[in-house]
Amino acid sequence: MMKDTIKLTALSLAVFSRFSFSSPLEFAGGADMSKLVEAEHILPNLNDYTTNLVTVKGVVTHVCRKLGCWMTLRVANGLDVNIEVEQGDMVFPLAAIGREAHVTGRFEALNQRALACVSKADDETALMRLGFNPTAVTISHLVQQVKHS
Repeated sequence: MMKDTIKLTALSLAVFSRFSFSSPLEFAGGADMSKLVEAEHILPNLNDYTTNLVTVKGVVTHVCRKLGCWMTLRVANGLDVNIEVEQGDMVFPLAAIGREAHVTGRFEALNQRALACVSKADDETALMRLGFNPTAVTISHLVQQVKHS
């Protein structure tokens, strides 16, 4: 009997984490869509976006498994944005992986830390990870299934 209860609980948790929200999930009132910037404009104007608020759109590829205090957003092929918050400010659910997200905030200044994050991805394309300090986030519909690593 106990074994069946454990299996049912594990199944319930798996289903819940997979389909835990059907309507958009908003943090701090949701992203400001009037500040949306297309991915191809990010790198050429990066210095402007360290002082001015900007909204970026992408697919969530990773989420902090321990506290939900960061997530990685794939905004373009070869360009990931690390969304990091203070512990407890926003808690990103694992169910966000594979979903489209809009995030409003400011990019961190491009420095040695950002340059050190430029690496080669598995498909041999350059992958640049930029830091981003969010003020608001909207996570919406499922775009793609992403394997949890």
